Amino acid sequence: MPRRGPSWATYPPELFEGMEARPSVARALLDRSKALRGLGRASEAADAENQALRLGRQLGLKDAPFA
Repeated sequence: MPRRGPSWATYPPELFEGMEARPSVARALLDRSKALRGLGRASEAADAENQALRLGRQLGLKDAPFA
């Protein structure tokens, strides 16, 4: 059986922020919200999406849906 590495989701968001990777955090949170919505976890999805949009707009990201 192939060995799998840890998922990015196991790392705290502060790690990415400390590396000044906040745009990646915003995009990852948006992806997470889509995954949660697909699993039927609408409330958690909405929280992740709101957090992603807030951060993306704060950073001035121009790609959809942040713009």
